[in-house]
Amino acid sequence: MRLLFLTTTLPAGMCNGGELWSQTIVNALAGAGARITVLGYGDCRAPYEISAGHRLVETRGAPLFAALAAFQAVGRSAFTVQKWKSAAYRRALEGLLDECWDAAVIDHAQMGWVQPLLETRSIPFFYLAHHAEHHLYTTLAAAVRQPMRAVYRREARCLAAVERRLLHGAVESWCISERDVALLRACADGRVRSLPALGAAALADPDAPSFGPDLALLGNWRWAPNRHALDWFLREVRPKLPAPWVVHVAGAADADLVDRHPGAVFLGPVPDAGAFLRAARRIAVPSFAAQGLNLKLIDAIASGRPVVASAAALALAGEVPPDIAGAESAETFATALIDAESVDREARRRWLEARQAQLGAAMADALARLG
Repeated sequence: MRLLFLTTTLPAGMCNGGELWSQTIVNALAGAGARITVLGYGDCRAPYEISAGHRLVETRGAPLFAALAAFQAVGRSAFTVQKWKSAAYRRALEGLLDECWDAAVIDHAQMGWVQPLLETRSIPFFYLAHHAEHHLYTTLAAAVRQPMRAVYRREARCLAAVERRLLHGAVESWCISERDVALLRACADGRVRSLPALGAAALADPDAPSFGPDLALLGNWRWAPNRHALDWFLREVRPKLPAPWVVHVAGAADADLVDRHPGAVFLGPVPDAGAFLRAARRIAVPSFAAQGLNLKLIDAIASGRPVVASAAALALAGEVPPDIAGAESAETFATALIDAESVDREARRRWLEARQAQLGAAMADALARLG
């Protein structure tokens, strides 16, 4: 069975949580017997990937491109959809569509613009959601002032229309949490199910010596929900931790966030996220998200180190190993980090293996629906 996986950035490098989620599904589909071709932007890191060129879409990193995409989106489509559209991607996709495909996967609502191209060729597709996007932007709108509130509200309306079309047309839609399933199911004609996310690495040895910081945090801190969570953690929790503790923060972060917290060591993107986590004495996973799933929580669990996560992160993850501590407030977060010492390796191993088996069974079942 041949599947065409249509995404934003090529995911094999697993440089952030979004790419990790995409690559998890690519691997699971391949494990279920599908032959995958992945089309996206960026450098190819796997033989089955095809690049449609490079596209710098971060608003802060490419302000002129962002302004152009926003102008093109006015009155027509969501900005976060428009910025991923290009003539180069369309040409590459149309060339691939001349071949024979059993099905496709549309990865991200932001790639919903390719749906008509698949339907013209009568190619069935699965929709891989990373969030309930309309709800995410509605939530962001409520948290900011004008004029950004109006921008987020418009984005939420436009993305709701994109999501409705995808959910209506897909053979099956896949989400990262039951919370997202509940938010999207009302718009779906086909089946909507949550799939268990996996980490980027296998379970590490908790007895291996740590040689890094007292505390590590990992994530894409340019994404607004993550940025707010990290800002809160460093402002409210960090002062309650022992003064000598060294706190390392890995992942992309904006200069203004770095400047506000001189007591933390910001490393930027790291080449090996797993090694970064394994080197730490303990790991913190702060999150305010009300949907989706903090994928770095899965990596933290696999690191073999003590982990403390916000109650919101644990709620979205569902059942977690019993040695993963949760925290509701800055005070309980700090206390849990100070007390965190033991790791139940066997419980974590069983938990990770069960998720792997569940994902494999789900992908096999999904492919069987194609007949």
